[in-house]
Amino acid sequence: MKGLKPAKLRRVAIELEKIVPRYPRPRRELEQYRTPADLAVRMALFLASRNECWVAVDLGTGTGMLAFASSILGLYAVGLDIDAEGLNSATASRAYSRLIVDFVQGDVRFLPLRAGSRFCVLMNPPFGGTRRSSSDAMFVEQAAGLSPKVIVSIHSLRSGVLEFVSAMLERLGYGVVEVLREEFPLPAQFDTHRRRVYRIPVLVIAAEKANR
Repeated sequence: MKGLKPAKLRRVAIELEKIVPRYPRPRRELEQYRTPADLAVRMALFLASRNECWVAVDLGTGTGMLAFASSILGLYAVGLDIDAEGLNSATASRAYSRLIVDFVQGDVRFLPLRAGSRFCVLMNPPFGGTRRSSSDAMFVEQAAGLSPKVIVSIHSLRSGVLEFVSAMLERLGYGVVEVLREEFPLPAQFDTHRRRVYRIPVLVIAAEKANR
């Protein structure tokens, strides 16, 4: 995921860390952890560097980190989430007052959005970082239903996940073009957490729509 110089990307990430809020009352069942700003910038840059991406759709946006990262890099962004409290935090933030992002409350299972010819999707879905069950497969299915040119998403680095997600994307008409292996920091925010930060190995998978 290439483009801007590293120093510029760091400055953008530092700014996003300051102006994008954290979850006021995170819900464990929704795996509400804010996407790290540096990772969000790199994911958004992958979309911004492609001429076919005019609109960035952030599924499961939470407080808007991926949507705001897309906007700061020049894309029009739409963030969708089921949780009203997270969306209220996003629209009350300094980021919202400075960037062009629209937020929609809705369930990813029943997308209240129409497919767009210049859509691209980026997302940090619940991927079971602290439990065995996950919803990321459903998010991928729903993302493909918008017929985006590009899908960039975060998944667990557990054994077999890359092969599973790659096969699903291929079935949906997408080919994986880039894979990053990262550590996702989960801050202690629930009463069962015993460490200050948990670092979860993750995959960032970028896929493009096949020409058919």
